[in-house]
Amino acid sequence: MILLKQGSIIPVDGKVLQGEVEVDESLITGESKPLLKREGNLLISGSVIVAGSVKMRVEKGVNQSFLAMLLKQIEEAIQLKPQSQRLADLFSHCFVQVVIIVSALVFLYWYLSTADALKSFNFALSVLVISCPCAFGIAIPLALSIGLIRSYKKGVVVKNPGALERVRNVKAIVLDKTGTITEGKPRISAFKFYKNEDLVLGIALSIASLSSHPYSKAIARFAEERGAKSTYSFTEVKEIPGYGIKADDYFLGRTEDDDKIVLRLKEEKLAESLPEDNIRSEAKEVIDYFKEKGIKVFLLSGDSPRRVEKVALAVGIEHYAGGVKPGDKLAYLQKIEREYGFCAMVGDGLNDAPALAKAYISFVMGEGVDLSKRIGDVVLLSGIKGLKIFFQMAEKTSRRIKQNLFWAFIYNLLGIPIAAGALSGLGVYLKPEFAGLMMVFSSLSVVLNSIRK
Repeated sequence: MILLKQGSIIPVDGKVLQGEVEVDESLITGESKPLLKREGNLLISGSVIVAGSVKMRVEKGVNQSFLAMLLKQIEEAIQLKPQSQRLADLFSHCFVQVVIIVSALVFLYWYLSTADALKSFNFALSVLVISCPCAFGIAIPLALSIGLIRSYKKGVVVKNPGALERVRNVKAIVLDKTGTITEGKPRISAFKFYKNEDLVLGIALSIASLSSHPYSKAIARFAEERGAKSTYSFTEVKEIPGYGIKADDYFLGRTEDDDKIVLRLKEEKLAESLPEDNIRSEAKEVIDYFKEKGIKVFLLSGDSPRRVEKVALAVGIEHYAGGVKPGDKLAYLQKIEREYGFCAMVGDGLNDAPALAKAYISFVMGEGVDLSKRIGDVVLLSGIKGLKIFFQMAEKTSRRIKQNLFWAFIYNLLGIPIAAGALSGLGVYLKPEFAGLMMVFSSLSVVLNSIRK
C-alpha cells in the first residue's frame, strides 16, 4: 500500500483503498477534466493527484503498469528510422543488386570482346569496388547524428529524429504563455489587504501551499517573505483548474475580471493580489524569426484575456486567445491545422498534454514536468530560443543530407563507367586498387561535409 498526496504522480496501477481524490488523467486519456476517485476505483499510473490524498493498494508492478506500456510504445516510436533513412536503405539495397548485375555484364562484354579473362575480371572488380554504397549508407545517419549532437550541445534534445524532417512542413506554431513566452516564475507586484495583514497572509500561505500552480507559488513566496506561517489546516480542499483553490469556506483564485487573485471567506473579500510574469528576453527575436519564415504564430493560454493580449502585443504575436481551458487547446490546435496546415505545439505542463500528443511536432520546455517531456518530440532545455535553434539546425541538416546524397550519386554516375572501361580506348584505366582508394575518398567527402560548421 502507498500513500498519495496532492500533486503526486501515480507511479503504478492500483485501486483506492481509503479516501477520495480528484485525478487528472489527461496525459493518459486526453480528458482534461479531473475525475473523482473513491474506494475501489482504479488509479492509472502516470495520472496526477489534483486534490486530496488517498491510500492505494498496488495492483500491478512497475513493468506491467499502464505507464510502462506507454513509455515502451514511445521508445519504440523513437527507434523508428526517419523516412529519408528508410528510402536511402531501400535505394542502397536495390543499388547493390544492380551493381552486381552490371559488374557481371561488364565481365561478359570484355571477355567476349577480348577473350582476356584477367582484363575482364579487373574491369568487373573495379566496378564492384568503386560502387560500394558506403557513401549512400552514411549520407543520412551521419548528418542526422551530427545534427542531433550539435542540437543537444545548444540545449535542444531531439527525441524523435523524424521531427528534423517534418519541420519543413510546419505552417503554424501554437505557443503557451506561462513558462514559454514568459519565465513561468510570476511575482506579486501588488497585494491589497481588507483585513488584518498577518491573519490574511497566514491564510493565503496555508491555501497557496496546497497547490503547485505558478500563481500559488508566487503568493506563498510573497507571504513567506513577510514572515507569515502556514498554521491553518482544512478538512475539504478542492483545486479547480483555471480558477483557483477552495479550502472549506475560503477561496483563493481569479476574480471576475480575471486579472487579480482574490482571497475570500465565503462572499467576504479578505485580500487581492496582482501577479506579474516577466517576458523572456529572447521571445520577440524568436517570434520575428518565424514571421520571416512565413509561419503563423498563435498564443493560447488559460490566463486572463487582458494579460494574454498584453504579452502577445509585447512580443508581436497577432493571433492570441486567453481564458483557454486545458481541454480546449486541442480543439484550437485542430482548428488551426484545418485552416493553415501542419501545426507545431509548444507547452510546459500536463494541461498541454492532449494538444502536445496530437500536434504535428511537439516541443516541451525544459522546466516542464517529466511526463510532458516524454510526450514531446523535442525538449527545449535552453528555453524558447531553442525553437529557433531547432528550426535552423533542421534546415542545415536537411541541406547536408541533400549534399551528401548528391555527391554520392554523381560520384557513382561518373565513376562506374570509367571503372567499366568506357575510356579504355583513350588509354584511361582504373585498376581495382585505385577504385578502392576512390571509394574511400567518396566516403571521406561525405564525412567531411557532414561535420563541417
